Amino acid sequence: MTSADRQPLPAPARACAALLAGVGGCGFGLLLLALEAAGHPAGLLGRLWWLLGFYTVLANLALAILMLRAAFGAPVSARQAGGVTLSMLVVSTVYHFALRSLWDPEGLQWLADLILHSLTPAFALGWWMLFAPKDGLGLRDLGAWLVWPLAYAIYMFLRALLTGFAPYPFLDPAALGWTVTLPAALLAGTFVGMGLGLIGLSRILPQSPRPGSSSSVRPARSSSSSSQRSGSR
Repeated sequence: MTSADRQPLPAPARACAALLAGVGGCGFGLLLLALEAAGHPAGLLGRLWWLLGFYTVLANLALAILMLRAAFGAPVSARQAGGVTLSMLVVSTVYHFALRSLWDPEGLQWLADLILHSLTPAFALGWWMLFAPKDGLGLRDLGAWLVWPLAYAIYMFLRALLTGFAPYPFLDPAALGWTVTLPAALLAGTFVGMGLGLIGLSRILPQSPRPGSSSSVRPARSSSSSSQRSGSR
């Protein structure tokens, strides 16, 4: 974490972070209510365990935690903000291009899907562009960002082997066999491509001003030093 990352976020950034965390929390709550109404799976713990198999849910939880930390004044690093934003962008992209046509949710399920697959990714990108620290992002950060989806892939495949349930049909080893490596490779390429896009975008977008940053105190220093020089004369 750089010295810029340790600077506090401005009040508008913290307020928007709190709002984004609330939106994500509402989406998760609506999803639990929809599952309860459908009676599948049985019990609160069963529903939570089932939901934690989905990358969408895990990514939205990570976003909510990061936004809550930001809202309460905790520092947010460029790597943390970029990694969560990347995950949310991949969540939305995969859902709309590969999963949306496979089912037709209604009622609470439709609203929860809208929030978790469309609204929170869009808001996360907007927050990152407007408020997140972005300086110094590079290929090392991309490598760090890829650790989480890789860990999820291992977790998901092990869970599918143990329980027989794969949350995503294009990543089902029991149904696809070795050919599951093809969509997995395509998904990995999506992460890499979007991650490189975020890094490129971070070098175009202006850095968000931070309260107490060196840029805000430098002019005062120079005027004070000039007055000292004039007094010494």
